[in-house]
Amino acid sequence: MAVTTVYYFTNIAPHYRQRLWELLATQNDLEFHFFFGKPMAKGIVEMDFSQEFFKSKSCVLHNLINIRLKNNVIVWQIGVIRHCFRNKPDAAIFLGDMNILSTWIAAAIARLNGIRVVFWGHGFSGKESWLKRSLRITFNRLAHHHLLYGHRAMDIMKQNGFGDKTLSVIYNSLQYEQHLATRAGHGKQCKFEHLPFFKNPNLPLLVFIGRLTPAKKLNLLIEAHKRLNAEVCRYNLLIIGDGEERASLETLAGADPTVHFYGACYVEQKLSALLCLADLCVSPGNVGLTAIHCLSHGTPVCTHDNFANQMPEFEAIIPGETGFFFRENDAEDLAGRILDWSVKDVLRDVVRHKCYRVIDEKYNPYYQLTVFKKVLSK
Repeated sequence: MAVTTVYYFTNIAPHYRQRLWELLATQNDLEFHFFFGKPMAKGIVEMDFSQEFFKSKSCVLHNLINIRLKNNVIVWQIGVIRHCFRNKPDAAIFLGDMNILSTWIAAAIARLNGIRVVFWGHGFSGKESWLKRSLRITFNRLAHHHLLYGHRAMDIMKQNGFGDKTLSVIYNSLQYEQHLATRAGHGKQCKFEHLPFFKNPNLPLLVFIGRLTPAKKLNLLIEAHKRLNAEVCRYNLLIIGDGEERASLETLAGADPTVHFYGACYVEQKLSALLCLADLCVSPGNVGLTAIHCLSHGTPVCTHDNFANQMPEFEAIIPGETGFFFRENDAEDLAGRILDWSVKDVLRDVVRHKCYRVIDEKYNPYYQLTVFKKVLSK
């Protein structure tokens, strides 16, 4: 059997990609080498390379040095160009981020060396200036093929002259098998046991999980929650995560007994017990992997409707089935949509299984593996 050697260059090794890396590293027809640096931002959890699996694969793990410039916007990766110049894998995968300056040179060298170049990224946002759009077109022309997170990105790539055969949607994934293992108990936990911080834990539960940053616009969630509970306590609100906005959000929430800040948590069993009890996840800013995490636990997701300002994971939300959208930056509309969703005559278990189906069909590492094999076998 012919073996395809693949160099995969990325910025960091986030823990949520671990299962995908394990799958890629154990394929008989693909020999993956992983090149990565260290994260700069706090709160980003790396893979645990002390685990036995990674110890046995140490020969395919390679460290890079990320040099960050201009307030961390521009990156230079030391070592990438050298590997593309001296070695000749069959394919090289780079992040499709034109702010990583070393990728411009490394991808060009790889092409000159006869190496198949693949970019994995967001493509275009659709709101670039003429100059930025022109630069992005030039940069993306360096790749033979593009792996994209969603169909909106694919459509915009086509509009900018990229052929259908050079584009594939690979979606995104988390620790899929861990989530699968917890499904049997979903919906069976006692709210009194798992939500002791609420006076009435049996109220419908709204949840947010993720970094508490300005981009998440969690002030809108707190304002919408206040509107919903203005006359009578209708909902509890659980905010899981930590970040720079926590203090100001706690001040905004005040001493409201129906709001609880849980803090950061990376223990999946604890998160599963909380998320599966929630009736709805609300992410007022861009939603990102929060959507995949919640849908994996059978919890529908609400986020805003300006897709140009969204992360690609918004596509996992099927309106009326796995969640819904509200008018961007409008707390009143958010509150109204939450209330409308709550009064729908739909069984919670029906919604739960629709959420599972989206993850099982698309947003998992096994689906991503099939895309890799299809693209790299060409």
